[in-house]
Amino acid sequence: MVVYDTQFEDSSNNIKNYLSNIEKAKESQPTKLPTNAKYNKKREEILENPFLDISLRQFIDDFVLTWHKIILDLLETDRYTNFKKNNLWNKKLMYLIKIFIDVFWVADRIFYVGIGFCILSFFVFFITLTN
Repeated sequence: MVVYDTQFEDSSNNIKNYLSNIEKAKESQPTKLPTNAKYNKKREEILENPFLDISLRQFIDDFVLTWHKIILDLLETDRYTNFKKNNLWNKKLMYLIKIFIDVFWVADRIFYVGIGFCILSFFVFFITLTN
């Protein structure tokens, strides 16, 4: 315990302590995140997301390469052999839908297919807007 000779020394020490407590309270403390298993799993999925780590140039290259593969897959004539054999329009439609699902809904293509359809919808919107 410190003994002060005057009231002035005591009050100045109290003010210093009060200001130091204010400064400590102003400092930002790191927030502790919850230790929820679902949260940690989602966080790991976000950190492992490959689309967050690629550059714009790499994204454009992957986008163009994916749509190039899609166009080449749609132009393969071997896919349409059963399409030519069927005479009923509903069987042709079902077979055509199956071809589109096989080409567009591939796991590594689905993101770029979605982006491509969004870009296509903007072009269609502006074309119909100008007419």
